[in-house]
Amino acid sequence: MTNDNDQRVGQATVPSRYTSLRCFSISILISIVVCSAASIFFYNRFISLKSEVESNHVIISLLQKDIADEKLIIARFDESVTNADVEKKLASLEVSLAATQANLLTRLRATE
Repeated sequence: MTNDNDQRVGQATVPSRYTSLRCFSISILISIVVCSAASIFFYNRFISLKSEVESNHVIISLLQKDIADEKLIIARFDESVTNADVEKKLASLEVSLAATQANLLTRLRATE
């Protein structure tokens, strides 16, 4: 009778080993599928981010060109005469005129 029980126990462990092996195989397969799906997702995300960075790089290059062009325009205006320069020159000419008038009046009085 113990041999019958031993045979039944031995037969019961064989299917449980196959079941265990099937569960392990299925879990490995599911892990591979999940990893593949994650890999595809992250690859697509990487590609979209790469294209976004490239388009931003083009925009940055264009903006840098615009900044360089604006610097040239600003430099040209820095070399030109401004209203403040004209006002300063006018003030210095008024001072010079007043000094010349005073000098001429002094000479005129001296010659009289």
